[in-house]
Amino acid sequence: KGGFKGETTVVSSEDLEKASQATKAKIEEKIDNALKDRTLPGLILVKENILLNILEQGPTAKVGEAVKTFNYQIRAKKETILLAEDDLTALVQANLLSKLEDRQRFLPESLQTNFSIEALSEAGKTRLSLKVSAKIYTNLEAGSLKEQLSGKSIQEVQLNLQNLSQVSRAKIKIFPSFFKNLPKNLDKIKVNINFE
Repeated sequence: KGGFKGETTVVSSEDLEKASQATKAKIEEKIDNALKDRTLPGLILVKENILLNILEQGPTAKVGEAVKTFNYQIRAKKETILLAEDDLTALVQANLLSKLEDRQRFLPESLQTNFSIEALSEAGKTRLSLKVSAKIYTNLEAGSLKEQLSGKSIQEVQLNLQNLSQVSRAKIKIFPSFFKNLPKNLDKIKVNINFE
């Protein structure tokens, strides 16, 4: 008795799994956007290895139930870490400086830091993995370089600069152009150092 003749749609376990995955992705995106929007300037939002914690989830239909549509609901939370950008930069620079030799320097604008969370404990402690790269050079002190070059001929200066391992290219400009030697007065010698 009862029933009907014809076709109908029923909920499959695959439907529930697809709905679960799609809803998780959507809620995680919404949470990430909300965190990003509320992050204050000067703070870095850590996204890597922060897991979505599902508190409750479930569909409004069961496997085999004849319905055209159903909802899948998830209640979730996500904890993240905010890093103070200035503190992180100071830490990275101090660590980098401790590894350089006496006359070595690094270009601040070349400093790049990539970090990831290795472990996030319930006690509120976190272990970060930092990858730091920077261009390092041997310091050419302009004062001592001027002393070495003052009064020398252009050819001598060119040869001296070429013999410095930290110099890839040197350009000498003399004004007026008929002078053959650099001035002996150090104040009249200007040294510009460019990094490529």
